[in-house]
Amino acid sequence: MFFGQLSYAAAVDSSNASSEFSKRTVTNDQTASSSVMSCCLNGRMISHYRQIANVGYPPRETTTLPKIHRDIVTSPKQSPGLKQAAARRNALLIVNIEKNRVAGGLIEGMAVPLSKSILQHLWDKFDCFLLDCDGVLWRGSVPIPGAGAAIDLMKKHVRILAFIMKNSSDSTRHQRSASVRGKMSQAWHQCVHRGESSLSKEIPILAFKNDIVTSSRVASIYLKNLPNRTGKVYVLGGQGLGNELKAANVDHFGIGPDYSENHTFVDDQSVSVELENDVFAVLVGFDRYICYNKMVKAVSYLRNEKCLFLATNDDAFFPSENSRIALPGAGSIVQAISYSSQRKPIVLGKPHSPMFQYVRDVLKIDPKKTMMIGDWPPTDIRFARRNGLASMLVLSGNATIEHAQKPEDRETTAYFYCNSLKTLCDLESVSRFLNFYSTLLVFSGLNGCQAGVCVSSGRL
Repeated sequence: MFFGQLSYAAAVDSSNASSEFSKRTVTNDQTASSSVMSCCLNGRMISHYRQIANVGYPPRETTTLPKIHRDIVTSPKQSPGLKQAAARRNALLIVNIEKNRVAGGLIEGMAVPLSKSILQHLWDKFDCFLLDCDGVLWRGSVPIPGAGAAIDLMKKHVRILAFIMKNSSDSTRHQRSASVRGKMSQAWHQCVHRGESSLSKEIPILAFKNDIVTSSRVASIYLKNLPNRTGKVYVLGGQGLGNELKAANVDHFGIGPDYSENHTFVDDQSVSVELENDVFAVLVGFDRYICYNKMVKAVSYLRNEKCLFLATNDDAFFPSENSRIALPGAGSIVQAISYSSQRKPIVLGKPHSPMFQYVRDVLKIDPKKTMMIGDWPPTDIRFARRNGLASMLVLSGNATIEHAQKPEDRETTAYFYCNSLKTLCDLESVSRFLNFYSTLLVFSGLNGCQAGVCVSSGRL
């Protein structure tokens, strides 16, 4: 980070930068009212400004927030010759993460835009990144540009890189082997083995033993570890969920279509379904074959108070590349069963604790050194907040800039946000450029003197 110990920066157009600024130094054992440092990059002047209030020791720093989604700006008092609108428009944030309490939230009430200085500090501070997939790596069946390069970049900087999936319709094993079997119909099928498909080249996920965590996997382990488990599990879900339950030796039934010969009639109350006698749990996930017969069975089993009511996840909808089409998620089925049975489910996926307990125990992560990256605040960011993780919101999925600027509550407030994972690669490229040129500083002259340029390598 070539800006040294300065923490905050405000970028202004070169037309607004003037020789009125004087360079002052602020250190731990010195006090001053302000410090300004400028550098020139690609024809733009960047002024680094720190406001020190209550001169004394230790100095206390204060900043004011703009009402726009740019990075944090300026001091409470605008410097001479600096137009406020231009300063806000071009504001950048250079954050000393430790000093600004990243573990507790940089700024309550809004997320902070990612910058190259923040990114560098993230590489230094965190050794584990947890990534949501749909909306972060792909959207529907379309890969998000730059996601593959971002994954490669993360692998160079972090010790653990895991993918936390909300969808329960496929199993972990299925996702790892789908490319080999040639089933490329869905995005994650193409993202598993590097170089085996055009999409997997775009999103090179290396499928190690535990790097893909699905809600179906968490559900199967949860049921497997239940004490005194006897009987069967009635499942509303896909084949992937069934595969995970089978791998965990959990006896289950209900996967697939339910075309009973005894048709269900509602108006004349002529309802006839066959119920099993030894059902100890009802597990609800995303079921493409959901029908009235299945709902009747699920609610009937749940009339027994000893029967557990479990849900893989409660997502309201899936991200879709077609903005006109809404895709209801597993939460729509879970809510229907919950309402009719008058029972509250134990939800196993994000943002609830069973998912985190599985990730913590299997991946051996340190929450203080773990960053969650997701596209939907009610699940991804809340998952991070509830479990003591740092969080980053990407705007490539369901979230919009409003979710970053005006979150519903503290639990849905991310620490940082960016447009997509491609932003990480862009910021890393800027850092490499600056490292190549080593030092590039433009110091504003004292007493109105003209600025001088100091370049230690390269040429402007």
